[in-house]
Amino acid sequence: TITVIDLLARQAVGEIDMGEFRRPHGIVRGASGRLYVTTDLPAALHIIDAKKRKILYSIKLTSKLPHMVCVSSDERKAWTADAGSGTVTLVDLYYRRQSNTFAVGGAPMGVALSADEKRLFATTLTGNEVIWIDAVANTIRRRLGVPGGPSRLRVSPDGKRLFTSLITSGEVAVLDPQAFLEVKRVAVGQRVEGMTIDPTGKHLYISAQAENHIMKLEIP
Repeated sequence: TITVIDLLARQAVGEIDMGEFRRPHGIVRGASGRLYVTTDLPAALHIIDAKKRKILYSIKLTSKLPHMVCVSSDERKAWTADAGSGTVTLVDLYYRRQSNTFAVGGAPMGVALSADEKRLFATTLTGNEVIWIDAVANTIRRRLGVPGGPSRLRVSPDGKRLFTSLITSGEVAVLDPQAFLEVKRVAVGQRVEGMTIDPTGKHLYISAQAENHIMKLEIP
């Protein structure tokens, strides 16, 4: 299930039943208000009406353990990081079908689109790499070694920085997405993973799971 939480009341107010699909994992909200959710078993990407609280479409995938997901601004394409098969999957949301698969290796744990949506970035936890995929030509362009177990990815609102949490080393790495180079690291804590940026682009929030806290970092 997916639990619906009232943020003002700070309490659960409902659930969305996922039926036969188990272990919902990645979830993003599109501009339309629809939710895009991955499930591990069976592997699938779901399009959900958040207001009616029901699944509209379920797109089954050939990849294993689709982990995180990102969606284009026009909601015509989505990409999943497939932790169980070492792949990134491109999903055609208009025709509601799997369109392409990229073999990136390792255990992909995160995906993010560049500000212009021409480049897709993916992490490989066990491969210690960030992969640059051309989102227009649908080809892998470059691989960047990022030691420390890269996990989640976030692009700053201005498109000038790419952040990845390093779950093994307990850091966050700052990348230049244009030059595709690592430019800085900041120590956060043990087993850092979940990460988000506030709408102003001024602060990064990142979780240190083993220490049960969230750190707020200022983005200069």
